[in-house]
Amino acid sequence: MKRGVVLAVAGLVALQALGTGLGFLSWSRVAEANREHQRIALQREALLSLATTAQEAYVHQAHTFIEGGPGHLDHYVEVVASVDAALVAARDEDVDIEPIRETVAAGNWWFADSVVPVARAGTMSRDAAMALHAEAEVHAKATGDAIATVLHALSHRQEEALARAARESTRAWVGAVVVAIGGAALAAVVATQIVRSLERRRVETERLAALGEMASAVAHELMNPLAVILGNAEPGSPIRVEAEHARNVVQGLLGFARPARELPVIIDLAEAVSAAIDRVTMVADARDITVKLTGTTPATRLAAPTAVRQVLDNLLINAVQASPTGAVVEVALARDAVTIADRGAGLPPEVRARLYQPFVTGRHEGTGLGLAICKRIVEAQGGKLTHEDRPGGGTVARWEFGHG
Repeated sequence: MKRGVVLAVAGLVALQALGTGLGFLSWSRVAEANREHQRIALQREALLSLATTAQEAYVHQAHTFIEGGPGHLDHYVEVVASVDAALVAARDEDVDIEPIRETVAAGNWWFADSVVPVARAGTMSRDAAMALHAEAEVHAKATGDAIATVLHALSHRQEEALARAARESTRAWVGAVVVAIGGAALAAVVATQIVRSLERRRVETERLAALGEMASAVAHELMNPLAVILGNAEPGSPIRVEAEHARNVVQGLLGFARPARELPVIIDLAEAVSAAIDRVTMVADARDITVKLTGTTPATRLAAPTAVRQVLDNLLINAVQASPTGAVVEVALARDAVTIADRGAGLPPEVRARLYQPFVTGRHEGTGLGLAICKRIVEAQGGKLTHEDRPGGGTVARWEFGHG
């Protein structure tokens, strides 16, 4: 009898071990599918960045046709260099982007041969400009179509990776129920949570991709008429003020659609924070606000310098603009985080619930894009951005650096 109990217990332990092993095998396959999903998401982001940069090149072409002269050619050359850099960033051994490169090259050659000589000579008639603009739109559409084709293929691969993860999760559940409910159940739950996380990431990736495509389209539609309005409006006039605000919104859209790509370097965070405070001092002095560094801990981080500057500047400007006259904005740097505390009115509940979503702002003059861009930058570098109520009134912005 005793021997039978021991054998039964041993059998159950063996079954649980077997079930756990099967569950973790499925978990490893889910993790592999997760890595594939993330890699494709990064590739899609690179292609969206390329699409936005190519759209900017077309906008500068359009400015050349509007002016009929060489005024925008230097800017166009700079953007073309950015397109070439974006093409390099979008390369992937599993993705054929040669059709995209060919359409971009064809458009550049056409512009160089057909437009640049006439623009530099200043002999472009209105009819010629309209005809050339129509050809430019054909080349821009060809590039957009080529990028869209690759994006569609990548979306299909993402769906396949998600389906593989779901299948492995199901196998983990079957192993848990049939073989050993005890040990394997935990692995199955973990696998299921990973699949749910994958699904959330997929939805978020597609939402951001849609916002990026929308931002690129809106910027294209608005940049030309805004250039005309700003070129004809009197300085200080209400029309110019409103047009400049609209231009700021468009530039924010482009920043959200195409996050800057920059190689990370070792950053001295204390120097970065001090430099950011120096940059905001003029704005703070104009409002009789003091920005005070209350504490620093020596800290370094591997990060993109422009990204660090953009986040710090945005958080400091927000704190200054939220603060009443005569207030003190306190900045503190620890080894793992920087905090910026103001004495403003705090965050209204309707803003707090959607604080990091695009176009959500508590300020009349704000575009609602600054914190959305900052959150993308911070999370892309493994960090976390939060805003909490400050005891005694105000808000504390906290950028946790994460690993790096």
